Amino acid sequence: MRGRSLYGFPGSCFHFARLFAANFSGTIFVFPPPSECPRTDMLDRLLIAIAHLCCRAPGTILIVGAILAAIAAGYAALKLEMNADTDDLIASDRPFMDNYRAFLDEFGDLEYLYVVIEAGDDPERAKQAVETLGRDISAIEDLKAVFYVIEPAEQLRIATRAMPDEELRELAMTSRSFGALDERVTAGHVLSRANDLLDELVQRGGEMDETEQERAAASGIFLLETFTAVFPDSDAREDLTPLIEGGGERTYLRSDSEELYFVMIMPEKDYGTLSVIEEPLRRIRAVIDETRASYPDVNMGLTGKPVLQADELITTERDMTRAATIAVILVSLLFMIVIGGVWRPLLAVLALGFGIAWTFGLTTLIIGQLNLLSIVFTLVLVGVGIDFGIHLVARYREDLRRMSSEDAIVSTLRTANRANMTGALTSSLAFFMAIFTDFQGLRELGFIAGTGLLLCLVAMTFILPSLLVIYDRKWGKGHIAAPIRAFEHVPKFGDRLWTSLIQRPGTILLVCAVATLLLSPALMRLSFQNNLLELQATGLESVDWEHRILDDSAETWFGAVIVEDRDEIPRIKERAADKETIGPVQSIDDLVHPDTESRARWREMLHEYPPAEPDTGHADWMNQRLENVTRRVRLIAGMARQNDEAEADRLDALVEDLEQLRAILEGDDLERIEAISDAMQQNVTAIASSVRQMLMGDQLELREALPRAVRDRFISDRGRYLVTLHPRENVWEYEPMQAFVEEIRQVDPEVTGVPITQFESLNEMRAGFQKAALLAFLAVFVLLLIDQKSFKYAIFAIVPLLVSLLWLVELMGLLGVQFNLANFFAVPILIGIGVDSGIHIIRRYREDGSDRLHLGATRRAVFMTAVTSMIGFGCLVIAAHRGLQSLGMVMALGSFSCLIASLLILPALLAKFDKSPG
Repeated sequence: MRGRSLYGFPGSCFHFARLFAANFSGTIFVFPPPSECPRTDMLDRLLIAIAHLCCRAPGTILIVGAILAAIAAGYAALKLEMNADTDDLIASDRPFMDNYRAFLDEFGDLEYLYVVIEAGDDPERAKQAVETLGRDISAIEDLKAVFYVIEPAEQLRIATRAMPDEELRELAMTSRSFGALDERVTAGHVLSRANDLLDELVQRGGEMDETEQERAAASGIFLLETFTAVFPDSDAREDLTPLIEGGGERTYLRSDSEELYFVMIMPEKDYGTLSVIEEPLRRIRAVIDETRASYPDVNMGLTGKPVLQADELITTERDMTRAATIAVILVSLLFMIVIGGVWRPLLAVLALGFGIAWTFGLTTLIIGQLNLLSIVFTLVLVGVGIDFGIHLVARYREDLRRMSSEDAIVSTLRTANRANMTGALTSSLAFFMAIFTDFQGLRELGFIAGTGLLLCLVAMTFILPSLLVIYDRKWGKGHIAAPIRAFEHVPKFGDRLWTSLIQRPGTILLVCAVATLLLSPALMRLSFQNNLLELQATGLESVDWEHRILDDSAETWFGAVIVEDRDEIPRIKERAADKETIGPVQSIDDLVHPDTESRARWREMLHEYPPAEPDTGHADWMNQRLENVTRRVRLIAGMARQNDEAEADRLDALVEDLEQLRAILEGDDLERIEAISDAMQQNVTAIASSVRQMLMGDQLELREALPRAVRDRFISDRGRYLVTLHPRENVWEYEPMQAFVEEIRQVDPEVTGVPITQFESLNEMRAGFQKAALLAFLAVFVLLLIDQKSFKYAIFAIVPLLVSLLWLVELMGLLGVQFNLANFFAVPILIGIGVDSGIHIIRRYREDGSDRLHLGATRRAVFMTAVTSMIGFGCLVIAAHRGLQSLGMVMALGSFSCLIASLLILPALLAKFDKSPG
């Protein structure tokens, strides 16, 4: 007996089918002659050939598909890189990125992590906490730098450049004493040199010019004050304490208001991981928790842009996992209730896995990386790609009631999968349009998601039918048509409700039109949220402390101006001074003074001194020298009183201290003599060490002399200077950011920095989304015209998309949901869902003849695709991350709008306005 299939092959396609049947099966099906076949086009013949191939060689197809999936997945696992660098989301050909990359190349990464400590009512207690944090965090391995204090020794290195002109001049006048302050310094050296200098002044003063006289006097007196500083209440002690203590107090890194202390941390950043700093972040937070337990009265926390980014990714990953778990459970239940059964829907999920694996492989081969935007392509494939499987399974189950499994496969591919092909092309086109935007991250996402959807279509065309054939042959009903019990667990009022509604198309259209008009005022409330900080989870420590810094200052934001010559810095500051949005302007000039002619001469003078002479003195000799220098100082004080009373009083105080010291040394209290001698020696040694550090620092290149905590912020290793322009207002908000960027560009057109890159990337992302959406709409409509071969039906097919998008923005305005850079991503997905639903309904409508408005399994499939999207994405409304939360809300509202527009408005329009015969 000859086997007959439901559909035949006309012309050469008959031989094509026989060839596949002969190669992949022991049985050759005999099809009706071409004269008995219904009319088909080339695509129809191709789908029939694929269907018979799946029926004859399902195992071979699965083996080939599985091998390709394994190769693709393995290749991706070995070669696919994760690029979490936000800078690489921006196209490399953008001019503002050229400036920013030049800045990074010149000054390196200045995006630090900040531990912020509030000074509160007890700054000393806060400093103790800073010390503990700084010490313990510095002990963490793999941290490139930890800064929290400028040490006294670092302050000494820049002292000659940082001190005011008058102090530098006074120090230069004492430089003839420096020879006595070498590494071998002793009290005898110091006293001998002081005696020589004062003797020279008294004996040869008339031959010296005024400067030389001043140098001799100042140098001798300075050396004597190193002796008398041994008395705690002396003027010398007060003046020389910074030198005795090795440079003075430690200087902590603080905000301009001095309300906040900072520990700045530069970790190793691994851009091959999503959070970039996950491991160092974990260790740093562990230290903060321990310190917080030890200092419960001190408020502290961690922030900085790398922390904000890492927290965002960690939060979103946790939210996505939780939402996905809930969604899988709910969608699985929905599958069982609406489509019926368990295994066939799961086969659709398995086939989707093949498509996702192939996409990973192709992405690795062509692009080689995933970025922070393109990594969500799996969300797209699950959200849209699974819809192809839903339509196939629903139609297949319906066809099984009246035909064999093989014939049901042929029927399903010719009907539901043909609509799938159009839907996949339109959905992929919606993403491919992103390639024409200026934003690199969006380009890559568009390409990967677009090709991924096409590969999912291939999987649903070959893999899913093969799985269904194998399942039904071994565990299903095979060629025996089995009744579908799609609604056995719920009341069977769906069909009756549908029939009742579709008989009243005018009422449906009127109600929907009135609802649309009533909601239209809500459009005025719709806006775009540009503040990325507001997308973060509420209560997140890094967000709260970022706000705290913003309230105190704008320390973490700055525009960067690079200048070749230090003389250009004052001009930059002058241009910035009259700008309303520009606050503090920081540069190397805030730490050290520019080298004027007079300062350069004084600094040269610091190194002009004679070498030290050997110390051959003894106690009696020292007493004689003390007596001699005391007389000299008294004489100089008398001469000074004629011109400077204050200086004379200072010298008189020194005389008193010298006399007191001489009295002690000439006394009989040996213990006191020894104690005072030791104290003098310690002071002299400490002062000599500090002076030598100042002199060595003075001879260093400026960059090397700077404290490490600020070195890279002001001078590059190539000798170029950085001027940072900080905002007055919170530039996380778009309007202040825009005003700030405009004004810093007026200061210097080549200015760069994070405010510039963030402002430009925000604009490019928003413009990119809008451009991609517009291009997608146009491309989709053209494709619908080609597919439907009818302008009328192309218009009908796009109605669900247009109406659902209108309702979406109205509902968003009504509920106060703003568009943002997280939820705008929903638009191309909704374009795919909306168009796909319209295509399937129009194709089923044109296929079914007189009962065409019933729509059969297509109605349930459209319901399922919309509701699965509502559930799958809607579960994100429980997310802590407000960006994901808004994405869930937009997708839920958009999918609901697509559902109503597809199953109510479109059939009502067809019933009311399409009078063509079925």
